[in-house]
Amino acid sequence: MAGQYIRNSRSVVHGHARRDKHGGKTGLYLSWLSIKARLRGLSYHGRNYYQHKAVQMNPLWETFEFFEKDMKKGWFKGATLHRRNGWEGYWKKNCVWMSKSEHCALHNKLRGRKDYGK
Repeated sequence: MAGQYIRNSRSVVHGHARRDKHGGKTGLYLSWLSIKARLRGLSYHGRNYYQHKAVQMNPLWETFEFFEKDMKKGWFKGATLHRRNGWEGYWKKNCVWMSKSEHCALHNKLRGRKDYGK
């Protein structure tokens, strides 16, 4: 099954999807899916924020295995991926894992800046 795609009635699922011991997708895999959805405008937030800034992702990260290789280190349960420079894309050197509370605190701090979200 490695490297194959499985088509079900709703979507195409990659054969390397990481699953936890209960059969659910791991947080790392879900983070990867979320990035792709935001950048493709499949989420409300993606359409209104990421696309007008032309945020991109490392092209190798189109495949989960490359994303996992680059970003697994430092990942922890409940982590969110933060881009150090919001004007740059999702690249290994621009991304760091944070807890949700750290991420929210940082964004609250940055909201006072004139260039935030533009």
